[in-house]
Amino acid sequence: MAIKGEVPGRARSWPARRDCGSGRPLSLGGSLDLIPNSVSLAELALDKQAQTLLLPAASRRQLEDLPDDAWTRLKIEFYKDAADAVLKCLME
Repeated sequence: MAIKGEVPGRARSWPARRDCGSGRPLSLGGSLDLIPNSVSLAELALDKQAQTLLLPAASRRQLEDLPDDAWTRLKIEFYKDAADAVLKCLME
């Protein structure tokens, strides 16, 4: 996926779909930051009435402590890299 042209000022990060939120900030260069606690992030998503949470595949192990109730109310999608995360946000 190539991005042509220049982005004035700082690169912005926002979900393309209303119900799609990424657990980590993405940059145009594709860098990703580690999520220290995926369970608290998923619980925050539920508090904010999110339907879908997009997390890196590496954070699956942290979600073992997520309550069963949260698994049924929240759709969690995993991505492997920045390009995969963008595609999953754009696709419905």
